[in-house]
Amino acid sequence: MEWFNQYLLAQCSRKQDPSRCSTDIIRNSLFMTGGIEANDIGYALIQGKSIDEVYDLVATLITEEINMARELIHMGATKMLVVGSSPIGCFPYMLTARATEDPAAYDGLGCLKDVNEVISVKNKLLKQFVEGLKTEFPHVGVDFSEFGNGVLWYLNKISQGPHKNTMLKSCCGIGGKYNYDAKRFCGSKGVPVCSNPNDYVFWDGLHIAHNAAYRIVEHILSTAVPTVINCTQPPPPPATATI
Repeated sequence: MEWFNQYLLAQCSRKQDPSRCSTDIIRNSLFMTGGIEANDIGYALIQGKSIDEVYDLVATLITEEINMARELIHMGATKMLVVGSSPIGCFPYMLTARATEDPAAYDGLGCLKDVNEVISVKNKLLKQFVEGLKTEFPHVGVDFSEFGNGVLWYLNKISQGPHKNTMLKSCCGIGGKYNYDAKRFCGSKGVPVCSNPNDYVFWDGLHIAHNAAYRIVEHILSTAVPTVINCTQPPPPPATATI
């Protein structure tokens, strides 16, 4: 919020009516909030917090996300999309940090079940609170995005095709089962980039690869478009994009 206020100041400080300028920017913008699971849940887990300790954080995280949404609405926001968290139990950085020899810890995709269960609980609760925002602010277009479900859909799709062996690996990375090493991160000297990034779901172990993100959003917009977005299908993907 501090960064956003600095942005408004930079955009409007030289305008004849700075207050009206800020109001117009806010009123005519689509706000996207949420989706901060890597910073708030992922880092806690890879730094040694237990699953139970992370569950204790969920209520605080949701409260902060909803309070931020309220603050933006009070500032004049009229369109807002609260994005659900991604299933980080499938991400290379998490799979590497919490690797175990227990096969029961993994689901059919090879993702960590306990981590994704935390994300699932958080998303369900967050969605309920978003419904509460709709009641609290009936004049504002507020909706919840099932981005996490989109990631799982894409992983399931990849798991049935020719690229199933790379679906949980980093394109840009090195070492280990998941091609990820936190001490030799993407961009570090000597860390290679795969020659076929369209065949990967994950770019650097923490982020979705470009083509995968495109496909996920394409799927979401074709199945359950949040009414607040009010947009059409995206243009066809680049000719080089594969699935």
